[in-house]
Amino acid sequence: MPRDLIEEFRKANYDPAFDYPKASVYFKRAFQFYRQFQQGTASELNFFDYTVSIFDECGKPEREPDFTSGSGSQYWYTAEGVVRGANHWGNGLDNCDWAYRYKDGRMVYGHGFNYFRWFRDYHYGFSPWSRFLLKPRIFEIEGREVITTFDNFLAREMIRLDGRILLRSQKVIDQWQEVSSQQ
Repeated sequence: MPRDLIEEFRKANYDPAFDYPKASVYFKRAFQFYRQFQQGTASELNFFDYTVSIFDECGKPEREPDFTSGSGSQYWYTAEGVVRGANHWGNGLDNCDWAYRYKDGRMVYGHGFNYFRWFRDYHYGFSPWSRFLLKPRIFEIEGREVITTFDNFLAREMIRLDGRILLRSQKVIDQWQEVSSQQ
């Protein structure tokens, strides 16, 4: 990982987006803040962990979902992006912040900085992979600092380092072990 990206992130160290209790302002500031640290593009393997995005209203796909989460959210993957069907949108969706934009331009950001909004019915939205922004994290792996980017963050708690794939131990935080030598 480029050392200068880690230094940039550490220098920023403070996320101005979190000063705003109004969710719409948070989303605007979060996009500004996280965009500067982006490398790579999201995929179906890593879009659901520590990301910010806006989903545009769309119809429900005519096939079974590729994935259904524990909260009942449904996901359909395409080459261009992902369709999400859910009855909850906004800030604080697990560790993601996903806004919903109606066709008429109205936005659903949630009820505050870290409170998503519930709906009676499912709303379906599409977000292209290129719209997702990763909220970077810094880990120490094998004695060196590594910052997460879409280029190296493969899936929940999996990272690529020097051509190896490492898995973060769930029992001991920040302990990593190799799971594959394939790229």
